[in-house]
Amino acid sequence: MTELQFASAIGIPAIFISQKFKRYLLGVKEVLGEIREVSEELNKLSQLSKN
Repeated sequence: MTELQFASAIGIPAIFISQKFKRYLLGVKEVLGEIREVSEELNKLSQLSKN
């Protein structure tokens, strides 16, 4: 049973759940973006230290 099916079964509007899920996904994307930026900085630093 998916989260939406469960929500429908207990009467919570599915829209509410999907909005929460969208916010969660946006948060995950932000965190991944920050991790990518940090790893790029670390790569630059390691390139500089090798030279």
